[in-house]
Amino acid sequence: MSSNQTITDEDEALWKRYVETYNNYLSAGNEFNAKVSNKVAVLKNALRSGDSKLAIKVAELLEAEDLKQLFEELLGAASYSHGGTGTAQKLILSLPREWLLTNIEVYAEPFISSGDYEVYWALLTLYSKLDRDLTQRLAQRADNQENIDIREAGEAFLTTDNSN
Repeated sequence: MSSNQTITDEDEALWKRYVETYNNYLSAGNEFNAKVSNKVAVLKNALRSGDSKLAIKVAELLEAEDLKQLFEELLGAASYSHGGTGTAQKLILSLPREWLLTNIEVYAEPFISSGDYEVYWALLTLYSKLDRDLTQRLAQRADNQENIDIREAGEAFLTTDNSN
């Protein structure tokens, strides 16, 4: 690409709008961080609503104790495919391993009980990054379901080596 290419007025206007929007985003983030009275409560609400992608992004700035308070919501976000699934899983896996092993099955149960193939697959993927025995238990449970898609997810994890 040549450095002497011309930029249209529309290109320049779009760039300026992008810069202005980004600066507004940074300013709003700074104001949120400085003034919000209960960040965890706000993010918990946002994770339960349609604002989960941005809430997950903001949650990346939290300490482990705050993430523990958002665990149920983060687990919900990690259980469905959307733009923040990977980040939600990364946040969950950043928590202390022993705490996770003690709590994850209890918190995941409502998602699994009402879940479908997508929930099983997402949780099996998350579990496989945490603990082999945990993964095997959920894979076996999936393998015993009536839904063929859920069974296939379980079989896929039962037939692969998911050791950590």
